[in-house]
Amino acid sequence: MFENVVTPRLHVKQSWVQPIANLPVTNNILDIRSEKEDVQLKESLERSIRAACHEDGEAVLPDLLLWDEKGLRNLRKTRILLEALDELGREVDYFALDLSYPELRRTLSLVPPGRFRHGRCFGLLGTYDDGREWLRRPENKSRPKIVLSLGSTLGSLPRAKTPAFLSSFCLGYAENKPSFLVGLDGCKQEARVLSAYNDPDGINRRFIKNGLVRANELMGHDAFDLDQWDVKGFWDAENGSHNQYYFPRSNVNLAGNMIPSGRKLLAVKSHKYDAEDRDTLCRKAGLQVEDCWASDTDYNLLFLKPTHSSLGELLFHGDVS
Repeated sequence: MFENVVTPRLHVKQSWVQPIANLPVTNNILDIRSEKEDVQLKESLERSIRAACHEDGEAVLPDLLLWDEKGLRNLRKTRILLEALDELGREVDYFALDLSYPELRRTLSLVPPGRFRHGRCFGLLGTYDDGREWLRRPENKSRPKIVLSLGSTLGSLPRAKTPAFLSSFCLGYAENKPSFLVGLDGCKQEARVLSAYNDPDGINRRFIKNGLVRANELMGHDAFDLDQWDVKGFWDAENGSHNQYYFPRSNVNLAGNMIPSGRKLLAVKSHKYDAEDRDTLCRKAGLQVEDCWASDTDYNLLFLKPTHSSLGELLFHGDVS
């Protein structure tokens, strides 16, 4: 059962890579889930559908619908980082956290054992809450560590909740608090934002539309007739976000209720962080910017550290983009 598990370094006990209870280990993937997330997600989806049918105001579908194996395929940025660390001779254990077991297995197949001379790659099956608790285990807590978020995760979180989300990874540590390497989109130019989310190949639209495919899978039937639903995005200048919605093209039946064509269901909000927003985020999260890299497209990569934190050798990644 454990033939393929490579024991992580730094004098850590073998129990560090063992499953918590009757959970499979394949290709260095550990199941750290505290609960069955598909059950929770289905319940959340059903509540959202009831709200869309019976309540006024903005109806919101769970944005976790977007993050199945189809929505998570992109290891490019992480692999570039791992290759650079390998060239520098840095001894690194990399853990990719993901909700999808097939996607974790696919991701790790791209970086098999022996791919790097100095780095080793593992998978963690679970949510951010599961990953945060896993980092706090006694055998992990004392290790230096860096939390990576190189994709769109932070921008997809409610802006008011993002500082608490980041700072929660530092709670319970007297020392060796995690550092962070995070990406933030800072572009607030409406024309550029709308152009980016309406790419000519329709990649983003298919990504969002796939959320309804996932919804049907969870419901166990075609609750959403895909031919009857469209995806539209709007720039919200007041809140500095690009918001994407599902729209029925005509009146549709959803869970036994008629949804008018003008009704919209929120799929996801993508918040943009300019310099002022970034300063506010870091201040509220109790983090300081140690370094920053910016592109000409206003995408920023920030290296953040809490006070008295140290640079680490364990890389914990919350999405595999």
